[in-house]
Amino acid sequence: MRLPQLQIESQPIRLDIQSRKAQVDIRQPRAEVSVQTTRPSLDVQPNRPVLQIDQTATWNAINGGKPEAFTQRIYSDTPAVMQQHAARTIQKWRQIADLQVKSDPLPDVALSEAFRERAPRQVFGPASLFNTRISVEVRKPDISLTPGDVDIQVQTHRPQVDYARGSVQYTVTQYPKVIVTPPPLVELQA
Repeated sequence: MRLPQLQIESQPIRLDIQSRKAQVDIRQPRAEVSVQTTRPSLDVQPNRPVLQIDQTATWNAINGGKPEAFTQRIYSDTPAVMQQHAARTIQKWRQIADLQVKSDPLPDVALSEAFRERAPRQVFGPASLFNTRISVEVRKPDISLTPGDVDIQVQTHRPQVDYARGSVQYTVTQYPKVIVTPPPLVELQA
């Protein structure tokens, strides 16, 4: 035997959806940049080298030098000359006073005095290759530096934004429904 069945049908909803995208338009003007520079300055003052030539010892050797130095050399040499003269004189008189010599010593002493070499006097300075002294003083230049400068000014602008909203439109083209069909009436027989 067949049992009656309940018949159910469903119909889904149908939607019609239309969407429109949002639109954004962004514009931003360029930034304004202002640059100002100050040049650095460099000031250099050269210092000339100083050359010193000392020829005092050279002139002392050539012509005796300045009168003060010439006189000083003679004065400082005088005690040594006096000692040599005194020693020579004492030797002369000892030779004359020597009684052991049988001959007359005066002609020999006179002859030796006539032809004797004079003691050299230190009238002039010593001759040398290094009498002239040269000195050079090199001085550094005076340098003054003024540093440069850069001044940068930037003016920015805000962006301009235009915004158009998007939209969504929906419509129901078919509403949902459920159809329930009852079974047919069946008589039951006993």
